[in-house]
Amino acid sequence: MPVPLSQLQYARKYPFSSTAKTVVKQLAPDISQIDEKAFERASDFILAASLPSPAIRKAFIAAHVKRRELSYEELLAHDVLAIPLAKIILSCIRSPPLYEKFASLVADLTFEYLMSEEKKISALVELSQDLKLKIDVENDEVRIPISQYLAFSLHDAPLHLVNRSVDKGKVELDTNAASRWLAEVVHASTRAQLPMNVNGLPPICEKMAARVELRVREAQSLAVKATSLGNVNVASFPPCMEKLYSEISSGTNIPH
Repeated sequence: MPVPLSQLQYARKYPFSSTAKTVVKQLAPDISQIDEKAFERASDFILAASLPSPAIRKAFIAAHVKRRELSYEELLAHDVLAIPLAKIILSCIRSPPLYEKFASLVADLTFEYLMSEEKKISALVELSQDLKLKIDVENDEVRIPISQYLAFSLHDAPLHLVNRSVDKGKVELDTNAASRWLAEVVHASTRAQLPMNVNGLPPICEKMAARVELRVREAQSLAVKATSLGNVNVASFPPCMEKLYSEISSGTNIPH
């Protein structure tokens, strides 16, 4: 039975949601049968997370969010499968610093998607309920129990409790801050899932991990040279990274 387009789109935006987990099971009941293009898409996410250039990372996120209403089912399916496949590949690579960078990328994507929602408060409430978080909304202001608020590491300084208002045991947040907090929850959750147990997985997982690890090293080396010399052969980047790098270097598509 085909997965409804709306579910594919939601799963693409929020790959950690219960909807996404259900969709993944429908799309890929057997990991050995997954299209290799989905693995390639997973490698794109890992590369975007690994590169030291904030501009390239920001451009990758902007390009992903720009296509939030993508309607081509095959591409949607590849993107939906990319995040769980990326976790498998990362677990085979065994690099804790890369785990952290990947979790940060997923969190940044979450924040940008929440901020792009037409009905931001509704999206926040729906996603919070999906993650089994308790939040209240009063006059478009989000209130979160202080014990729950502090249960996750907060990397974003403006979210630190000293910078927030607290009333009757609840932290008060506007939509922007609440979205950032929820992104921090996703960061912590994604990082906690890595590394996964990869014993017994098909050989393609280790094969792709070796390929991705090599591409990460090459791309990082190229990015360092680009930063220090201002000149690099971008042909070695995968197509998505090459296009973004070229646009950023020429100044034609730097997101703000």
